[in-house]
Amino acid sequence: MKDDKDSVRDDAAQENDAELDNQAFVESLRELMGEYDKTLEDVIEILETDADWIANGDQAKGAKYQKIRARKVYRNPHTGETVRTNNRDHKTLLGWKDAYGEEVVESWILS
Repeated sequence: MKDDKDSVRDDAAQENDAELDNQAFVESLRELMGEYDKTLEDVIEILETDADWIANGDQAKGAKYQKIRARKVYRNPHTGETVRTNNRDHKTLLGWKDAYGEEVVESWILS
């Protein structure tokens, strides 16, 4: 019986440690976000780009990889709509280019 109680206590202690680690991580992340003036959306975008790079780049095998194109952010001044894309085949972006012309739409790049 004593071993079962010790086992339950050990499990509870491990869960508590994991929860404390998670809280410390979230706190540190929030501090970094504030320090670098980044939003949660910015962090997610960065992590998604890194995940895509790892998944598509095949770095584990040492293969040559193609550099992922930088994400561009366009804001339509007429509608206020924002589009984030890594390529030029975004449906909304193509519609804007048809309506306003490619040169005009390219002038809407925020980053």
